[in-house]
Amino acid sequence: MTRVIFLGLNPARPKKKLKNSALNRLSTWYDSLDIGFVSFSNLTDDVDWDFDLKKIDHDYVLSLLQGYDRVIALGGVVSRFLTKYNVSHLQMPHPSYRNRALNSREYELEQLEKCRAYLRST
Repeated sequence: MTRVIFLGLNPARPKKKLKNSALNRLSTWYDSLDIGFVSFSNLTDDVDWDFDLKKIDHDYVLSLLQGYDRVIALGGVVSRFLTKYNVSHLQMPHPSYRNRALNSREYELEQLEKCRAYLRST
């Protein structure tokens, strides 16, 4: 069984209403991809993180990735971090509902198909 980890940026500020949260969309992606074992983590747990990659505990993040067969970066910032440390990964769009590219259902389905191909690759 392929072990997959999705890596995001940082948690959003808690909201009363989670109707359109990135986690909801990510959950539908998990279902669509039919992944047997999946994990999720963020680069940081700081809701006020200023996107300065120098402030990320890279040793901790890299240790989180141990034991996974596939790493999926949610967005360009996470992908740049993983590239900097030579971590093989696939970049997916960030699942936020503010990500206008995902307004196109066709684009979203194309990205999910790329992800399926990555998960099947050896």
